[in-house]
Amino acid sequence: MRRLGAWRAMALAATLVATAAPALAFDLAELAASRQRVMEGTARFHETRHVSALAAPVEREGTLLYRRPDYLEMNVESPRTERMVINGRTLRLTTPSGERTLALDSEPMLLAWTESLRATLAGDVPALERFFATSLSGDSGAWKLTLEPREAILRAQIASIVISGAGDAIRRIEMREQGGDDAVMDIAPQRMRLP
Repeated sequence: MRRLGAWRAMALAATLVATAAPALAFDLAELAASRQRVMEGTARFHETRHVSALAAPVEREGTLLYRRPDYLEMNVESPRTERMVINGRTLRLTTPSGERTLALDSEPMLLAWTESLRATLAGDVPALERFFATSLSGDSGAWKLTLEPREAILRAQIASIVISGAGDAIRRIEMREQGGDDAVMDIAPQRMRLP
């Protein structure tokens, strides 16, 4: 009788765990909803890029500013100053040697990187899924979003982009190129403004 009671208790516990699991699942809609509440954010970053043609990795660091819905600013402080402002479909790059403006639509790899970050920052699932097949793992405390390009022109250059974070904060972006080069950006959020 005791065995039957213990078995029933275990069966009940297993049923409760099984029925509770879907409620605990973390999906792209939940991640997007948490990001949609962020109106503006600033962060420090450190990026390491491995390029097969170079003997040593290229490292950069500086600050990031995001403002909903599609403004992204990167201020590189070292090894040399550089400012990149993405506003809508335009990129403005300022370096010590001058300034130039590009239409993102003319630079597929840059557009993919930009849209992967901006769509994740904005919680814009349709924009994200227009360019990438998405796969999210983990939970709200530690998640990883893997993006694989949908279009052949992007797949020819980018193998994958992996964005990791916790809650509504993005902590790391890893981009792997088809030729074996990669870039890893570690991000330390400084301030976020919610509505």
